[in-house]
Amino acid sequence: AVYFVLRRREHIQIFERRIPSQLVHVALMIGFLYTVGMALGTFCVIGFESGEAACQLKQGWLGVVFDCVSAFGTVGLSTGVTPSLTIYSKWVLMGMMFVGRILTLTLSVYLLRPWEKSYVKYPEEQIALG
Repeated sequence: AVYFVLRRREHIQIFERRIPSQLVHVALMIGFLYTVGMALGTFCVIGFESGEAACQLKQGWLGVVFDCVSAFGTVGLSTGVTPSLTIYSKWVLMGMMFVGRILTLTLSVYLLRPWEKSYVKYPEEQIALG
C-alpha cells in the first residue's frame, strides 16, 4: 500500500489484479493493532523487570523483546529467559499469547463482514496535510 501511495497510483495492483481498498484498510488495521499490542506488552514486561533482575537476564532486553513478539504471534519460540522473569511478567506473556491468538480470528471475522451502506454521502473536501 505504501509503495503504491508513493508511486502516486490510485489502485493497488499485484500480478495484474486489483486489491480492494477495504481489504487494504483491514490489513493495515490488523498490522497496527498487532504493533501496538506487541509494544504495550513488551514495555510492561521490561517495566516489571526493571532494576537488578533485568541486568541478570542472560540475553538482556533483546531476549525479552523476542519472547514478547513470539508470545504475541503464538510462535512457540523462546530464548530461555522466561523462567527468570517475575510472576507479573509471566502473566503479561500469558495474556499476550491469549490476545495474540484471539485478535487475529476475531478481527478477521469482524472486519471482513459486509460493510454497511451509507445512505447519506457528504461532499469530499481536500484538506492540507503536513
